[in-house]
Amino acid sequence: MKLVQGEKTQKELGELLHIAQPSVNRLLTGENLPGFEVILRLAEIGYNANWLLTGKGGMYLTEERSTVLSPEMQSLAERLGNYPEIVSTLREAIELREKLDRTKQELKMEFQRMKKK
Repeated sequence: MKLVQGEKTQKELGELLHIAQPSVNRLLTGENLPGFEVILRLAEIGYNANWLLTGKGGMYLTEERSTVLSPEMQSLAERLGNYPEIVSTLREAIELREKLDRTKQELKMEFQRMKKK
């Protein structure tokens, strides 16, 4: 996380990640590990989630594209365009799927309740 911080203040990093400065401090000191939302936000701005989690690969998605992906996959990634937009779209899809699953569960419970009457 210190590499991500660079020359930003803890307050600036917190604003970028949408977390409070004390939370940034706990991340930087190693007291806490970054959660899903922090990793997702960093991926949205171009950081490689694999690097954030494991330290392997390039720090940025563009480095990862050129050093790890096969030429075919690199071509596909370039055609897909901007990774942050893809991450944002995937996040929306996951949220919609979770909402659908909750709705299905609620309908199932309602059906069971009506069936008992």
